[in-house]
Amino acid sequence: MLRLLTILIVLLITLNPLAHADKLTIYTENSPPGNFVNAQGDLTGLSVEIVKAIQGKLNQPGKIHLVPWARGYRIISSTPNTMLFSTTRTPEREALFQWVGPLFEVKWLLVARKDSPLIIHSLDDAKKLGQIGTYRHDVRERYLEELGFTNLHSVNKALQLPRLLERGRIDAFITTNIAMSRQELGQIQKPGEVFRIIYEFKRFPLYMAFSRQTPEASVKEWQQAFDKLLEQGKIQDIRNRWFELPFTDNKDPARSQ
Repeated sequence: MLRLLTILIVLLITLNPLAHADKLTIYTENSPPGNFVNAQGDLTGLSVEIVKAIQGKLNQPGKIHLVPWARGYRIISSTPNTMLFSTTRTPEREALFQWVGPLFEVKWLLVARKDSPLIIHSLDDAKKLGQIGTYRHDVRERYLEELGFTNLHSVNKALQLPRLLERGRIDAFITTNIAMSRQELGQIQKPGEVFRIIYEFKRFPLYMAFSRQTPEASVKEWQQAFDKLLEQGKIQDIRNRWFELPFTDNKDPARSQ
C-alpha cells in the first residue's frame, strides 16, 4: 500500500509541470515609493503591497529580497524562476523578460499655480515660459536641457520648488506623480488651492519582470492574479493610497477655479 501511494505521488508531480518547478525568487531595490525600507526596517511601498497581494491570492508566500538594482537585473537576465520589480518596460527590454503588470506609471508633470492663466499644449509652449524650476542634475532637467530649454531655474533640493512657485519666483516646476506626495508638500498650506498640473509630457509604466527561463505557465498565473485583483479594485486602492495628488489634475485654469 505504501509503495502504491509513493507511485501515485510521483505520477502527480510528473503530470503537473508547476508542481516540480523551482520556487520563484523575488528581488527588488530600495526605490520609494514603489519599494523601500521604512523607518521601522520593514520592506514596504506601492509595488511591494501589490506583489504581496498577488502572493496571497496565489498562496505563494515567500521573502522579497532587497538587492542593488544592477545585481537584481543581472540575476533575472540569466537565472530561471526569478522576478524583479519595479522594472521600466522599454522597447529595448521587451524581448529580454516576461512581463506582468503594470504596477503603476511614473508621470512627468509641469505644475503651475492654480491662479495662473498658463495653458501648455506642448513642450515648445513650455520653452516660452519665464522660469521653470528643476532639480539640479535630475533626469528630467537633463531631458529638457537636451531639448534646448534655456529657461530652467535649477535648485539643489527638490522640496524648494513648491515654495518658489507659491511665492511667484518661478512660473512652473517639473515633478512627477511620485515626487508630489502629501508628505513632501507638507510645508504648503492647502496645496490643492495653490497648484494645478498644466502639462504631462512623459509616462513610464513599471512592471514585474520575470526571467525568460521562468515557466510561461507560472508567469501567466501571476498575470491572471494581477488582473483579478485589478478587476476587484484592490490594485487601484493601493495605487490611490500612495499616489493621491493633493491638487487638481486640471489643465484649464477657467475650470480649476
